Amino acid sequence: MTQIFFASRFSNPESIEQAWIQRYSDPAELQFYSDFSQTGFSSAEEKAVQLWVKAFTAASPIAVVGAGTGRECWAFCRLPGGRDAEIHAIEANLDMQKSLHQSAIDQQFSLKLVTNVKELQKKSMQVVWISPSINGHLSPQKARIEFYQHCVEALLPEGVIITSPEFLKRPWSRNFYFWASLLLRVRWWRQKSWVFGDSARSFLGRHNPTDEMIYFHFYTEEASFVHEMSRAGAALRSQTADGFYLFEPQQEIR
Repeated sequence: MTQIFFASRFSNPESIEQAWIQRYSDPAELQFYSDFSQTGFSSAEEKAVQLWVKAFTAASPIAVVGAGTGRECWAFCRLPGGRDAEIHAIEANLDMQKSLHQSAIDQQFSLKLVTNVKELQKKSMQVVWISPSINGHLSPQKARIEFYQHCVEALLPEGVIITSPEFLKRPWSRNFYFWASLLLRVRWWRQKSWVFGDSARSFLGRHNPTDEMIYFHFYTEEASFVHEMSRAGAALRSQTADGFYLFEPQQEIR
C-alpha cells in the first residue's frame, strides 16, 4: 500500500502511462506475450465476433486498439474472409513491431502499425476492437472519454466498437482494491481527478509475479461505463452474457 501513497508512478496520469509502457517492455512480458500472441480469440471474444462481425469484404478496415503483440490481429485474419481485411494495429508494443510486420508478410494479410488511436482517419473503420483491460489503463476519466471519442470518430457511419471493460462492483467490502482506491483518492485530492473505480493492482498473470502495484481503473457499475461512452458519442446497441459490449455512433454525429 505504501507504493500507492509514495511511488512517483502514481503521482499523475503521465507517470501512470509511463509505468505501463515500462512494464510492457519488460523482457518477461515480451516473452509471455510473444508466446501468447498466436493463441487466437478466447471463447468469449470469439462469441462476440461471430455475433457482431459480418463477413469481411475486400480491404475491410479494422482497428485493434491496444494490439500489443497482435493476438487479435492474427485472430481476425483467420476468420472467413479475414485475409482480405485491412487491419490497423494500434499501440502495439514497440519492441514487437518488427515481428508484427514479418508475421503479416508471412501470413499475407494487410497490417498497418499505428502509434496512437488519434492517428486514425475519421470515418474510416468498420470495426474498432478495444483489447480487454485497455480501458483500465487510462487515467483520469477525461482521458478515457477522449480516448473513446477518438475511437468513435474513426468509425464509418455503420461501424461498431467492441470492448469488454473490467468491473469491480461496489461494495468492495474493504478489500485491497477499496484501500488502494482510498489512498489514491487522498493522493489526488489536489488534482480533483479521482473517480470511483480508480485503484491499483499487481500485474495480470503468473508471467510477471511482481509485487509492484500499477494503476488500474475498474468500473463499479455498468451505468458509469455506458455513460462515459455516451459522452464520447457512442450508443450501446447490444451486449453478451460474457461481458462484451457493442457500440455504434450516436445518431446525431453520424
